[in-house]
Parts: sequence; C-alpha cells; structure tokens
Amino acid sequence: MNEARIFRPTELEWKQLKADYCDVPLYDKPLVSDPETGMSVAISRYEKGFHLEWHTHTCAHGMYILQGKLNTSIG
Repeated sequence: MNEARIFRPTELEWKQLKADYCDVPLYDKPLVSDPETGMSVAISRYEKGFHLEWHTHTCAHGMYILQGKLNTSIG
C-alpha cells in the first residue's frame, strides 16, 4: 500500500554533491530514494550559468523548473 508523504522544502538541508562529470558543486534536497530500483526524487539547485555537455541517463529523467529559466539543446 502506498502512503502519502509530505515534504516541507524550507525545512530540508541542502546536500552538496560532487559529480565526476561536473567541475562545480551541485546541490540537492533528497526526498525519496529506492536503492532496489535506483529511483530517486530530489529538489536540485543549479547556480546561474550552470552548463553541462550533452549527456544521457540510464533511466527516465524529468524536471520541473520552479524558479529561473532552463536552456537546453532543444529549446
């Protein structure tokens, strides 16, 4: 049975991440993680001007832009 979860983002700490594909720190507020499937949900923060080269993911990937603007190779 699935249960509802309520998150209060302002009460969550930012976790600094270091990824080998990026030379600047990334920041996440982890919400849900399933080690069995690898699925995760997090609030992510990218500094203004952040840029990544074209890349792919091994699983589904989605984003909601809450503030600012996202520029991608397709618009």
